[in-house]
Amino acid sequence: MAMGWRRRMGPVLAVLGLLALAGCAARYELPEAAPDALAPGAPGWDGARAVMADGTALATARWGRADDPEAVFLALHGFNDYRCGYAVPAPDLVGERALLVSYDQRGFGDDAQAGLWPGNDRLVADAATMVALVRARYPKARLYLLGVSMGGAVALQVAADPATAPALDGVVLVAPAVWGWSTLNPFYALSLRLVALVAPGWSPTGEGLDRVPSDNRALLAAMGADARVIKATRMATVKGLVDTMDAGLKAADGVRVPWLAVYGGRDQIVPADPVARLERTLPADLGRLERFPDSYHMMLRDRGRAPVLRAIRSFAGLAPVAPSTPAAVADVGVCRAYEAAARPVEALADPVVAGDEARDGGAVGPALSGAGS
Repeated sequence: MAMGWRRRMGPVLAVLGLLALAGCAARYELPEAAPDALAPGAPGWDGARAVMADGTALATARWGRADDPEAVFLALHGFNDYRCGYAVPAPDLVGERALLVSYDQRGFGDDAQAGLWPGNDRLVADAATMVALVRARYPKARLYLLGVSMGGAVALQVAADPATAPALDGVVLVAPAVWGWSTLNPFYALSLRLVALVAPGWSPTGEGLDRVPSDNRALLAAMGADARVIKATRMATVKGLVDTMDAGLKAADGVRVPWLAVYGGRDQIVPADPVARLERTLPADLGRLERFPDSYHMMLRDRGRAPVLRAIRSFAGLAPVAPSTPAAVADVGVCRAYEAAARPVEALADPVVAGDEARDGGAVGPALSGAGS
């Protein structure tokens, strides 16, 4: 009976691209260092953590030029991921003249309430606070909001907010998760609402969904071993994700800053139709959607990520990165666990290739099976 129910619900879970981990062969616990919630007051950022208006401290990481950068990317991670989701692409993205700042969105990573959905409004408010903090720290730098997957849905809402958009020089949407209620099959939408209502705490792992989010095996192994990457997702959180995706799509026509969206032809998590709808909704005179046929959902961390990173640097007005000039790294901390996954493409052996699914009997292991990007 349980297996039958799981098979019936499988399409709902798979179609939403909602689970981060499947078939993890190895797990280990990273040192716990959850930031504290401080007394409510003025927001602040010391480079290692950012304090929101309600006193909640969110862990941050930085890559690149921390003093007088030409451009700053404020990076929002994807569903079930955290600040280290940018450890692989950051060095090549920032080069010598830029800085990338990422932070644990509330409900993820080292947040004390990790695994619980904080609400769309809170995610957007935190992102707006981070924009203000980074802009205050770097008033002369060009500031780009960079959102991956779920982070893209949050970024759309921030970029459409008249109170926040003027602080931005542009927004970059990477495999944006905009599969909201208005784009869902009515059966899937009803099923998810019912399950979230009657079993909000049910937390499936997504094992067996056979989704390949990237061809970077070193990355998938590192994420599988990373205790901060959420493995089992509460159905109430999944519903919250869809709420955010829906809000992101609805906000798209209000974006009033230059935008760039990138999407992979091998994305098995976010389907093409909602992304095409997003392209039609965003103001055409302010940006464009670039498609990369060989990229997966985690396109910034794929083996073939270089063309995508070049497109983003070009959008931000940055010169091409010289291979002999790696970026400086600051405040990375636990993200060093992803150093192997960030090796040059030619050093990453044994990629995921077509046919692996058949040979391995399903998911590539240790593999990710959802939108944890």
